[in-house]
This record gives sequence, C-alpha cells and structure tokens, in this order.
Amino acid sequence: MCALRDIEQKHAMIDIGSNSIRLVVMGIDGQGFYRQLLNFKAVARLSGFIDDNDNLSEAGMRYYCRRSGFFQSILRREKVTAVDAVATAAMRKARNRDQVLASVKEQTGLNIRILAGLKEAFYGYYAIINSTCVEDGISIDIGGGSTEVTMFRNRELIHSHSFPFGAVTLYNTFYAQNDKKADSKLEHFLREQFSAFDWLTDQPLPVIGIGGSARNLARIDQAKRHYDGWSPPVYDPALTIERTD
Repeated sequence: MCALRDIEQKHAMIDIGSNSIRLVVMGIDGQGFYRQLLNFKAVARLSGFIDDNDNLSEAGMRYYCRRSGFFQSILRREKVTAVDAVATAAMRKARNRDQVLASVKEQTGLNIRILAGLKEAFYGYYAIINSTCVEDGISIDIGGGSTEVTMFRNRELIHSHSFPFGAVTLYNTFYAQNDKKADSKLEHFLREQFSAFDWLTDQPLPVIGIGGSARNLARIDQAKRHYDGWSPPVYDPALTIERTD
C-alpha cells in the first residue's frame, strides 16, 4: 500500500444509484499501487423523484444538481486527476435523462454517463472474481431501482440480467399502501420474475450478495447472532460520510 506522500495521481469514481450516491477517491503512486483516500455516501432516493410520465421531476433535478455540485467541490479540493461518474437505474428509466445530465454538466461541469444494466451486472461479477476466491456462483446486486444478477463458472461469466426493480421501487409497489398481503404478493412476483430464467432456478451454486442491500442484510444477521465486533451503523438521514485517511 502506498504512503500518502508518494501519491502522484488521484482517480475518482462516482456511482449515482437510485437509492444513494457514492464517491470514492483512489490515490495511485508512481509504481501503480493504490489506496482508498476518500469514501463519501449521500442518500439519494432518486427513484422517488420519477413521476408518472417517467421523467425526473423538477425537485429531483434540483436535488441531483445540488448533490453533483457537492461532489464536484470535493473533487476540486482534493485535486483529483481523473473522474468517472456513472448513473444507473433511476437515470436509465428517466425519459428526460439527457436534459438532466446536460443541466448537471452546465451547473457543475461534471460529465455523467448512463451505465447499461448488463454493464452494471458485469461490474458486479468482475468485483467478485477479483476480490474473492469463489470459482462458481450466482451474484445478486439489489439496488434501489434495479437488480442485477449473473452466473459464473470457473470464474467466467456465463449469464447476466438486469431486472427493472429494486428495493425502493418494490417497496413503493407492494408496501406503500399498507397492504396486509404485501409479503405474499412480493414473493409471488419475485418467484415469477426469477423463474423466467432457468439458470436462476434449482442451481447448486452459492449466492453472493453485493451492494448496500446485501450489507444491510449481513448487519441484521450479525446483530441476531451477536457477532463479535458488530456495532450498529450510525446514519445521518440527509448525508452519510465515510472517510479513510
């Protein structure tokens, strides 16, 4: 791991999801070694700003620009060398996404590209095979507005798919009206969706969860098992910031 004084470049990645926006800044030294310098997360809930016409509302656009401007100020302060900003499900769905991204560019100078669902699924698989020893498995990444799944064998990607629903959209569909049968309706819906792909059914493979939803499930499980070293996360309802120096 490189020392802070040896860093020659700073690369930033911004992941603008339906539920949250995350900024990670990596420092790279002259030998190509890197370390994480900053890790910021802001609550987004962008799916909640999509109106009945599948447009991001004016309130959503203002929020989007404010958060983008906040991240851009961090990038300038940290003198970041390169930035790769991507938006996922909420922006894929928004019919006025070109207008939104143009507005962000005009107001903040930040270029954002839309990440296709299958590309998002690939990145999840790629992260698993480069950070674990798992040879065969099924990955699942439950975001706020989409869910990406892949199957891989011998560390090679075999199948992938992006479902147009996630934790936020499923909650709004099945639980917002306090339906007493919401649990059974949700289970029926998910079984129906997953059963359309034979590679997702009756597979004797481990399932690897990635992303915020998987982390939250792991925290719940750790709490129930009184896992050593576990402590409940502390959240600011408007902004959660994690920093690594």
